[in-house]
Amino acid sequence: MNQFKDIKVKNFEYWRVYGIVSYKKSVINKAIHHGFQIGKKAYNVKVPEQVIKSNDNKIIISFLRGLFDTDGSFWCEKSYSKYSNVWKRTHNYHPEIKIASCSKNLLQQCKELLDKLSIESKVVQKNKKGFKCNRNINNSYALNIRKIDEIKKWFKLIGTSNPRHQTRYAVWNKL
Repeated sequence: MNQFKDIKVKNFEYWRVYGIVSYKKSVINKAIHHGFQIGKKAYNVKVPEQVIKSNDNKIIISFLRGLFDTDGSFWCEKSYSKYSNVWKRTHNYHPEIKIASCSKNLLQQCKELLDKLSIESKVVQKNKKGFKCNRNINNSYALNIRKIDEIKKWFKLIGTSNPRHQTRYAVWNKL
């Protein structure tokens, strides 16, 4: 890996990301050999083959936890009740897990991994053309888990290392 020792991280402000740039063919080929994708990744990103083919739940769980911690969200929808013909917000009650992506393929593969773990989920088209996803006009998709029992399974089996998700789940779980 000596090819990577002199590479410096660069801030690409326009894309709001940090990255590396190299014009050396040997470095580029080495990166591709180690699994770096070429081309537009936002739309064709997928779960690594090692994870898809794995029969080891620890590998699947680690991948899903990492994806959820970075690209996922957990929140509770507002709940309303009718008192004396007046709708009032009672509390944030109904929880939801969502992982969003411009890559439908990634989320379909994640759904398959969740099926292996017996966690029910659904992939839906989140926004139609016109939504700005990853600075290009394109569709975006979401993997949703809305059933309370399935959400509890997620947090028991997969969990999260993201403090924000941990806190929100703990608050909801106390209700």
